Amino acid sequence: MLSSFRKNPALWLSIGFSFGLIAGYLLPHSPAHAVATDRFENFAICTTPIDSNLEAICVLDILTGDLTGYAMSPTTGKFNVQYSHNILNDFQLQPGSGNPTFLMVSGMANINPRGGGLTRGLSSLLYVAEINSGQMVAYGLPYAPNARNSGLIRTQFLPMDKLVFRKTMVRPGGTLGTPQ
Repeated sequence: MLSSFRKNPALWLSIGFSFGLIAGYLLPHSPAHAVATDRFENFAICTTPIDSNLEAICVLDILTGDLTGYAMSPTTGKFNVQYSHNILNDFQLQPGSGNPTFLMVSGMANINPRGGGLTRGLSSLLYVAEINSGQMVAYGLPYAPNARNSGLIRTQFLPMDKLVFRKTMVRPGGTLGTPQ
């Protein structure tokens, strides 16, 4: 019997296909979600989900501190939501002061804050960290699905919370110092 398995690759293919069908039917289905993040010189960019089937693209200009984001309408195929916020005040930095080193990533969330002007919860957060000061700020991206068909909607990133992940500040040149 073993020799008939070796001589008949179609038999192996049909067995593998059968197991795949059974596993696909019996195992739970969950969609795969992926985000992208990149950084080049004075810019950082990433994607973040803002609804179950929609994501935003976010760009941080490290020189100016301008954080902008855009979401595309699934109905029109055009950008219809624009987010903006200058992050320098959140990190107590002045334009042109020092040489901040920012990192930016996104994450999923299920936050339903009470008050604050939100009409619905937040499904994602954008995390921006400044390495030299050891600070990180989480920003929310409000999104109203019923606004998909209207014109360009301009809104703000919502600073949600801030933390310090490094207790010692890094001075220019890479030396350690006392936090400000």
